Amino acid sequence: MRMKPLRVRTIASLLLALLTTAAPAASMKFDIPAQPAPAALMLFSRQAGVEVVYSYDDLSQVRANEVRGEFGPDEAIARLLAGTGYVAQRNEAGKFVITRDLPSRGAIHGRVVTAESHRPIAGARVGLSGSIRTTTATTSEDGEFLLTGIPSGQQSLGVKATGFATALVVDVMVANAKTSELPELELKAVTDGVERLDEYHVYGDQLLVGGNVYPLGNLVVMPSRFGIAGERMTNDVTLTKAELEKLPQLGEDVYRTIARMPGLASDDISAKFWVRGAPNNQMLSRLDGVDLIEPFHLKDLEDALSIVDLQTIGSVDLVTGGFTTDYGDRLAGVLTMETQSNTEAARRTTVGLSLTNVRATNEGTFADGKGAWLVAARRGYLDLAFKITGGDESLSPTYYDLSGKVEYRFSPHQTFSLHALYAGDTLERLHHHNDPDLRSSYDSGYVWGRWQGDFGERLSGEAVLSFSRLDWHRTGDGLFNGFQPFSLRDNRQLNVVSLRNDWSSNLTERALLRTGFEFKSGDASYDYALSRQLTELHNGEFVPFLRTENATLKPKGDYLGAYTALRFTPFKALVVEPGLRFERHTYTGSFTGDSGWSPRLNASLALGRTTIRAAWGIYEQGQGLHELSVQDGETNFHPPERAEQRVVGISHKLESGLDLRVEVYERLSSRLRPHWENVSDPGAIFPESQYDRVELDPSDGRARGVELIAEHRGGRFGWGANYTYAIAEELVGTRWIPRNRDQRHTFYADVTYAPAPHWQLSASWQLHTGWPTTEVIYFPVTLNDGSRSYFVSYGPINAQRTPVYHRLDLRATRTFRLKRGTLRVFADIFNAYNQPNSDGYDYSVAVTQNQLTVEKTPRTLFNIIPSFGLSWEF
Repeated sequence: MRMKPLRVRTIASLLLALLTTAAPAASMKFDIPAQPAPAALMLFSRQAGVEVVYSYDDLSQVRANEVRGEFGPDEAIARLLAGTGYVAQRNEAGKFVITRDLPSRGAIHGRVVTAESHRPIAGARVGLSGSIRTTTATTSEDGEFLLTGIPSGQQSLGVKATGFATALVVDVMVANAKTSELPELELKAVTDGVERLDEYHVYGDQLLVGGNVYPLGNLVVMPSRFGIAGERMTNDVTLTKAELEKLPQLGEDVYRTIARMPGLASDDISAKFWVRGAPNNQMLSRLDGVDLIEPFHLKDLEDALSIVDLQTIGSVDLVTGGFTTDYGDRLAGVLTMETQSNTEAARRTTVGLSLTNVRATNEGTFADGKGAWLVAARRGYLDLAFKITGGDESLSPTYYDLSGKVEYRFSPHQTFSLHALYAGDTLERLHHHNDPDLRSSYDSGYVWGRWQGDFGERLSGEAVLSFSRLDWHRTGDGLFNGFQPFSLRDNRQLNVVSLRNDWSSNLTERALLRTGFEFKSGDASYDYALSRQLTELHNGEFVPFLRTENATLKPKGDYLGAYTALRFTPFKALVVEPGLRFERHTYTGSFTGDSGWSPRLNASLALGRTTIRAAWGIYEQGQGLHELSVQDGETNFHPPERAEQRVVGISHKLESGLDLRVEVYERLSSRLRPHWENVSDPGAIFPESQYDRVELDPSDGRARGVELIAEHRGGRFGWGANYTYAIAEELVGTRWIPRNRDQRHTFYADVTYAPAPHWQLSASWQLHTGWPTTEVIYFPVTLNDGSRSYFVSYGPINAQRTPVYHRLDLRATRTFRLKRGTLRVFADIFNAYNQPNSDGYDYSVAVTQNQLTVEKTPRTLFNIIPSFGLSWEF
């Protein structure tokens, strides 16, 4: 297939020194003794003033050479790594990237032609761009060239011919012992005598290896995928971690920071976000291989923060639909997070302070670099934040979390790690108007071991064995409205043991087999007692009655999931992955077990700079052992819910660097279980005791939408924007009811600008249509004693909308290089123009002998919140 010619931009100020002797870099003095490679590279980075990117796992057993004397940085690092099996290359940002040397090398084959007549160009000179070694070739009479001995990984090429503009080919994926085939490279003739450098962009999923797409295991076949990583080394990275941290944010929370992604809906208060109209519990959350069951602090405050410290995270993958068979027991999406890995031999400590928390991390290595550790601690003081922002001063919320991991590489291809995560929070609300007092505490603990390894190039795997324990304690006592007795005891516990094992096998260059299983066994306990006095209107009188709920349950259950999937390339540029997953839930109680098969199909088609991805699949999710709504009288488990997803996505990158993307999706749900909601005040402290609590028993659900995304990241100025049209509804009876976070129209945009090397300014703005809400209706009534009062009713569920939501956030970051470490200071303004956004309505009622007066006012979310913080790394 001949590719359509790609036009290239002119960069008049940049000339590619290719196949000609380049001016040597300025020499500087180096004094680096022989030592383990990670420590040597850290010392080189300091002395050369150049950042080095490498894998600590790959270099932990490598010993670097002594380098003493005056050299240019390129020569110094080449001497440092000589004979180690690794080489250094500069990427587009000027950083040195360390990659394997022989035998991890491949070749690049291509053909150079004229852009005007498409005739071959003989004698053109082709070579690696930015390489510290001279790897070049000259095109033959038919314009063909073959570059051999190219280090595997992502490379850039320069192509130069007399009388033609120089071309730069970027993001060429080279595989070990394979030949990467390029599409035809077209050079434009120079007519004005001015030499120019053009960029001819080529991407990994566009290349062929032996007639097949490579690398098959690394290609993205899932649409609706958004990645966050430390470096923009692959094309699926939406934001680097540094870019994400410099955007405006509240609370430095990992869930809040990614809520800006398309298809997600969130409010000011909660860190939970909805995924294409589905509640957060329908998304799988996984940290370093372990599934997080309820990853949120402050449950009585609408799960205000997550238990994962953003500063410990190295990469994030978010899939909002169409995920493959290796992920199970979820209907909507997948969020996988990996903590950062230490790539330096020296210890490193980071201390941070912000308006909401204080935190610290420490990391280092041991056993000559074979082992590494990371520990982190965070303590929040939201009671102070409530006072500063004018919040409820009767609340005293606190939270903390501790995490750590120790990893050890037994061999270059086998790594074992131990992990722990513990999170706790407490809350008291005392003497709040005429409401009862609340005291609560929540604890989450996870301990797990993880093995990752490979056996040659054919077989790789991962195994995770974990134990999780969650405890919930909540008590309440006092009077509602000053005269209605209330008491609550709510104690719950969940214990889960889990084993997951995944394998990937390269059957041939055209086929990759993936298979694995997951087993969980758990037990839960419920000790619940509620007593609440309520009143109802009966024959002209308000008659008190007592509502009680009591439950003492100890359910047990198992879950088994197994899958297999075959990823293959039926023809050039097309990757297809059909898969099948089996799942079985077995619980004690009236529901004894359910088995189900989930077929899924994913595909990716690369057409030059355009990639089309599609997915179809069946998904099931069982009711968790901890998810019985005993406060509403539920004591039996329901069969797993079921959903069918259909997703098509198209992405395209312009030669200017602009990324464009469109996604179309549909999710149809069935076998939905009942759920209870507070239709007028969802944020109530004691939601199960309120008058507005109703049961919804939907039979079906549907979510449909279109997402448009445009981004241009990197450099001093970057920006991103997305628009989403979405519908999320449930069928209750004969009426389709909008879900609570149904946002028909959503627009988000952000910009970042670096006016100076140590300054970063950013702004983000968002707008979405109002959320569904339910009208509260007041009816006047004359009591038997002749007095006037009222009773309350509710209109159709979620039939009304709150006003349009819009908000501007700002952030400024200043970095200081100190004698010991780096200090980063930031300032944020949340809701900069103080927009009174609303998530519902409050009602004020006045009753006289003649009339009933009802005043309806929006219940506002956060007003303008200035905040600041600092982080010192040393």
